Amino acid sequence: MLILWTNSKKLLLDSSINSDEVESLNEEIDMPLKKGASKKVISSNVKELVDTYKQKGKIGTSTPKSKAAAVRQAVAISYSKAGKARKK
Repeated sequence: MLILWTNSKKLLLDSSINSDEVESLNEEIDMPLKKGASKKVISSNVKELVDTYKQKGKIGTSTPKSKAAAVRQAVAISYSKAGKARKK
C-alpha cells in the first residue's frame, strides 16, 4: 500500500504502481485556487499560479513566453476568480 499526499488530500494507491506512475500522478494534480476577494486570497492565488508556471512552464493550458507574462496572466486569473477588476 502506498500513500500519496496531494494538496491536503491523501490518496491510497495499490502497491503495484511504480514510482514513475506516482510522479506522473503528482504532476497532474494541481492545487485549486482559493475562493474569496481579499488581498490575501488574491495574492496567494497569484503565488500558486506562478509556482505552477515555474514547475511546469504552463498556467493551465497556456504557455506564457516569460515569467513577467506569467505573472500578468496569474494576476488576471486571480482577480477574475475573485470577481474583481484589476486596479490600474
